[in-house]
Amino acid sequence: METLGLTAAQIQAGGAYWTAREIAQQPQVWPEVERPESVAALELGEHRVERCAHLIVTCNAEGNLYRRAGTMRNAHVLLLPEASNDQSFAMTSSFTSMLLAAAGALRLMPTDGTRSARLSPLAIHVLTSCLPVITSLVRAQFERVVYLGSNELKGLAREAALKMLELTDGRVVSLAEAPLGFRHGPKTVVNGSTLVVVFLSNDAHTRRYDLDLLAELRRDCVAGRVIAFSAQAHDSHPDTVVLGDGGANDRKHTDSHSAAHGTGADGFDASAEDPGKHQAPAALSDLELCLPYAVFAQSLAMLRSLSLGLSPDRPNFAGTVNRVVQGVSIYPYGKAR
Repeated sequence: METLGLTAAQIQAGGAYWTAREIAQQPQVWPEVERPESVAALELGEHRVERCAHLIVTCNAEGNLYRRAGTMRNAHVLLLPEASNDQSFAMTSSFTSMLLAAAGALRLMPTDGTRSARLSPLAIHVLTSCLPVITSLVRAQFERVVYLGSNELKGLAREAALKMLELTDGRVVSLAEAPLGFRHGPKTVVNGSTLVVVFLSNDAHTRRYDLDLLAELRRDCVAGRVIAFSAQAHDSHPDTVVLGDGGANDRKHTDSHSAAHGTGADGFDASAEDPGKHQAPAALSDLELCLPYAVFAQSLAMLRSLSLGLSPDRPNFAGTVNRVVQGVSIYPYGKAR
């Protein structure tokens, strides 16, 4: 939270720090974002839901959503620092900042700084050690990109695909799907000009399915390239990027799973904790892994945009899409003719 300039006390202030029981007691808890239809959704909830609480996470102190929430007793606003309020077309720092703040407010992520202290080096690792990988992917000039992820990582896959589509002005076709759903038709999009990126889950059970599809895609030899991001080592494939100690507690499972598939664990990343020396930290959740994984997706989309001669700040010169959505008409619910 200190990364956002927010303390744990600020996150908890005003009743925003709900427990799981309190969330369950609210018929509707809607995280809100700044766009015209979000304000309409807030108003709809007020008129249609008997007991409705609003958690509004925003970077824009001048927005209608922020101003409207200030007049409501059943709404709490987390206003993030101005530095997180992106001015470019594609929202990047605002996405990761709002995700981190919302996760803390809803107790989906610790707010004492211990987890963010582990996540920050992973993000730095992506920006430094992974730059050669990103550069090689940009040079390959892929025309299609597929992002795959399970659990919360499916949401990240959608965000990653959207950023690629936005920043390349639609010239690079992007798709997001869950690994299990990908086999049911969407897999036909893969050809020699397709980059497939798999965000591997840190959940022990889900990870087995992710690894099965990853192995299948690499055996097929159809995609131009298949990149995997993981918080724990599971093979020595050159296109598997391992981010530090995120899966330290899953070593036993990883070794047994690798042995069952005949691949061998090949040890852990050098930055992983050694259980023989002291107790290893808890494995990062898939929600937490969204943050460093997002840095890769955003960096790739920005550099691919530049490779096409576009401006990442304003890739759509035709003006048919805008930073803040325009042309949205709000119609009163239940009054359609």
